[in-house]
Amino acid sequence: MPAYYHYFVEGNTEKRMVEILKTELQCIVPGRVQVFNVIQNELNGSYLMPLRNRTNIVLIFDTDKRDCGILRKNLDFLKSQSRVGSVICIPQFHTLEEELLRGCNIKNICELTGSKSRKDFKSDMLRCSNFDKLLKKKNFDFNKFWALDPESPYEFCKNESKKIRKG
Repeated sequence: MPAYYHYFVEGNTEKRMVEILKTELQCIVPGRVQVFNVIQNELNGSYLMPLRNRTNIVLIFDTDKRDCGILRKNLDFLKSQSRVGSVICIPQFHTLEEELLRGCNIKNICELTGSKSRKDFKSDMLRCSNFDKLLKKKNFDFNKFWALDPESPYEFCKNESKKIRKG
């Protein structure tokens, strides 16, 4: 029986990154990607209705906020659902930008897209039609990306990115 994956990602930049990782770079297993911030919003049954039975849920979220109460509720909810195969957590070490800094040969996130400021990076990334090529140009190393476990108060949520990596 084939394995199915459904990614819940914090925002549109994470969605874009996951799409690039699974298609152009082919680093991760394919699956549907949905923007849903599991740190700020509670999941309910309506989000799981369209899923195939035993779908693996992948949660990708930033760890720069201190309150992780809603995340804990979401994890408990997902683990109690028969429709869910497994729950895979990928806590980004602070933010996506921090992950990209570690994964690429850059000192400042603006170097990746040529953005004027850190504030412009997200919109520039979303507009960029060849972001995968920019990653390659800056020596993107997927082994350094999503590779660290989070700090307190997220230490209960180990980084399980190895479970979605190809090869």
